Amino acid sequence: MLLIDYFTQILIYTLVSYPIIGGLSFIVSSLYYWLLMEKEDQPRYLKKGTPFITILAPAHNEEASIEATIDHLATQMNYPTDQYEIIVVNDGSTDKTGIILETLQAKYGQRLRTVRLLIIGARQPALIVL
Repeated sequence: MLLIDYFTQILIYTLVSYPIIGGLSFIVSSLYYWLLMEKEDQPRYLKKGTPFITILAPAHNEEASIEATIDHLATQMNYPTDQYEIIVVNDGSTDKTGIILETLQAKYGQRLRTVRLLIIGARQPALIVL
């Protein structure tokens, strides 16, 4: 009878007490990290605030997707809207990409800038990624 009582106590501890103790220790350690340690984990350049960034987007004959792309970049980014700009490089498009970019530029103002490259002679890409 003593052995059965011993196994019953171990089973009760395993099924009831252990998850409660583990959950409470997780909550306490999470609160400790959130209150005291989280600010120390940020890089030095973020301690002064978020830096201003520029998003470069090349576009060549992108009339089907350029509006959705720019709308997403201008409205759905998880970044402060006054801390970034979008520059679209129109790489000699022959479709309505340029017209769409002009309407988007009127919509978003200074946050969206466009650079239009003309094709003269041999074809060169607007952005080269090495």
